[in-house]
Amino acid sequence: MQEYCVSKKLFEVKETQPAGQTLVRSFSSRPPNSAPELAAFVEVRKWYAANLGSCRPFWLYKGLDPDQMELNRKAYDMYARLSAELHTEYPADKVRALLPVLMNIPVEFQGELDMLVTQILEHINSSDDSLQRFLAEH
Repeated sequence: MQEYCVSKKLFEVKETQPAGQTLVRSFSSRPPNSAPELAAFVEVRKWYAANLGSCRPFWLYKGLDPDQMELNRKAYDMYARLSAELHTEYPADKVRALLPVLMNIPVEFQGELDMLVTQILEHINSSDDSLQRFLAEH
């Protein structure tokens, strides 16, 4: 995700595995496919750059800043939008890849991520089914 936020080009990784053959990974650099994808790309990069100085590592601050709930809500809204468009083999990977970066709260291990998800459910959106499932699986 960090590369997505600061890169000038998108890098796409495709994995294919024809029946009975080994997994093949191909990498390519490409421009965004559509105007909406480009707009989302630019929006996330601008937001990330503007909020980089407000980074609050979980191990130092123990999660969400109660004085920044409006910023937390905006970050969560961006997470919800992007996670709806992102496809992963394991749904929990969306949470692991997007949530700490977009919330600007790095986590060191699964337990901290679980606590961050719990805080988001308690203070921002208690009805997010994907976050509730994430916690139920861990």
